[in-house]
Amino acid sequence: MPDMKTTNYIVPAEVISTTTQTKINSKHECPDQIGIVIASEEVTYILDGSYVYKIQNQRVVKKGSIADFFIQWDYSSSIDAGYIRNGSLILLDFTCQDLIPCQKQVHIYDPIPMQPDKFKLRKDFSKKLPIDMIIYGAIMINDKAYIFG
Repeated sequence: MPDMKTTNYIVPAEVISTTTQTKINSKHECPDQIGIVIASEEVTYILDGSYVYKIQNQRVVKKGSIADFFIQWDYSSSIDAGYIRNGSLILLDFTCQDLIPCQKQVHIYDPIPMQPDKFKLRKDFSKKLPIDMIIYGAIMINDKAYIFG
């Protein structure tokens, strides 16, 4: 992953403001807690540990369980951060499995054609993450991945 860089600070390019314009129909429409947020200019996903939510049309919509959203999901994964590149979800985690030492891994999930909001693990993934640090977040800026530790 040669285009990954680490940085201490990114200078904001614009002021971002938030506004609540719609009411939530049900207490089940929003996550109880936010594990990670994976976003691009087009879409934002929220993972709360069990479910995936999508922000669409200025609303939070529950899309389903993580296992339904990510085909070939590894339940031993503990996702620390993620970002979107060319429509694929890149997830960074700290994985512990029986008889295998804990390690940081990268998973790439590609969108499944004709099945909106479903992603399948790319062939030959998961792989060992080429950096060794505690991960607090990740973002794509101008086609470069930035991982915060």
